[in-house]
This record gives sequence, C-alpha cells and structure tokens, in this order.
Amino acid sequence: MATFASLRALHALIGDALDDVERIFASYQPSVHSPTGSESSGSTKYSSSPRVSGDERLNSIPLDFPPLDDPYDPLSPAEALLSHPTVVHATKLIVSATGQLAAMVQRPFLTICDATMGVSDRGLFAPHGMTPAISTIYHRVCAFSRPHML
Repeated sequence: MATFASLRALHALIGDALDDVERIFASYQPSVHSPTGSESSGSTKYSSSPRVSGDERLNSIPLDFPPLDDPYDPLSPAEALLSHPTVVHATKLIVSATGQLAAMVQRPFLTICDATMGVSDRGLFAPHGMTPAISTIYHRVCAFSRPHML
C-alpha cells in the first residue's frame, strides 16, 4: 500500500531529477565559432544582421526543455542536451518514478486493467490469447470501472 512517506519520497526523487535536468540546461554555453573554426568576436556563422553585441544575443535567451508542441529539430541544442548522460539518467528516473507514483495512487483494479490490456483513443483491446467470451466479460468489467474509455 502507498504511504504518504513513500509518495513523498517519489515526489522528492522526481524533483531532484528535474533539478539535475534544469542544471544541465542552465549551464549550457553555446560555442560560437567562425566558419574557419576559431573563436571570433566578429561575424560568426550564428550571427544575424544587424549584429548584436557578441555572445549576448545567444546567452540572453535561456535554453529550455524542448516542448511537445514544437516540431522536432535535430539541430536544436535543447534536443542535443537530451543525450547528455546526466539528463538521460534523470529522465529515466522521472519516467520510472512517475510510473510508480501512478501505480501507487490509482486503484489496484485499474492498474491491473491498464497493465493487462492495451488502451487507445478508439477503446479497449483484448489481451493476447483471450477468448471472445472472456474478452467480452473482461471489457465489461473494465468498462464499468472506466466508463469514459468507451
């Protein structure tokens, strides 16, 4: 059974992992190179016209976690930071802890329903190997507990 102490421990784990991700994103310093590859205070391949003073333009906007609403950009520094070892480890902790948290706070029967059958926006699917008669009963029992899924 879930206790408040174990729920708070998962909450703290999620918060600590999020702090790690945020720390990596906050420490990001773009490397600005000239087309020849050497550091330059003049025009760079990342510069736009008219020129804003040096690296101020690049450092003025903090790097944020990539939002789901934006299209994937493989050249984005934020997407590249998702491969940073600390970020990879932290996101795995977040995913694991949120899954555990969801399982702990959800009613056990619904957790079993979710684990044993696929759920989509079109409704419920029978678990592999289930006979049609058992599938019908199974879906009715789960649908009774989750009428919004039908």
